[in-house]
Amino acid sequence: MKQKVILPYQFDAEGLEPPSYAHQGDAGFDLRAAGELVIEPGARKLTPTGLRLAIPQGFVGLVWDRSGLAAKHGVHCLAGVIDSGYRGEVKVVLQNLGSEPFTVERGMRIAQLLVQPVAQAELVRVENLEESARGEGGFGSTGLQGKIFYRWGIRHKSSGGCNYPPGLLLFNSGINRRLCHNL
Repeated sequence: MKQKVILPYQFDAEGLEPPSYAHQGDAGFDLRAAGELVIEPGARKLTPTGLRLAIPQGFVGLVWDRSGLAAKHGVHCLAGVIDSGYRGEVKVVLQNLGSEPFTVERGMRIAQLLVQPVAQAELVRVENLEESARGEGGFGSTGLQGKIFYRWGIRHKSSGGCNYPPGLLLFNSGINRRLCHNL
């Protein structure tokens, strides 16, 4: 179901293209850097966009990575929630997870913004929480042990001592490493 949302904005980045969707049907529209900066490996910087929004009540703006920057340069977005009541400039926290300094050029597409409906929960304090099948398991607790996997159309079951499916190949910098020998 398509839901059209009117999104009023101000744009204070003279000479730059205003925000827009790159293609019909895209989930997010591009956010561009309003200035130039260099992010050293391991560092993060707050990057201005010159954009101010009036996100409607009942919606949220979510800042997401641009897949090309993440895949090619290791540049990742952090802290990407824009509440409906916020009227300041949208700034993007960029972190360089790569091994080389990364230069953000003025006008570069640095992130994308998704506008989505959001529910506001009514918080109710209770003495006990309802039990669930999962319980307190988290942070990888389900693992891959004993699960059924398919690789090249062949059914495999992971075995004891191997946290990955049998014969799983890990692709890392063009080198194939077999993680489990019992294929």
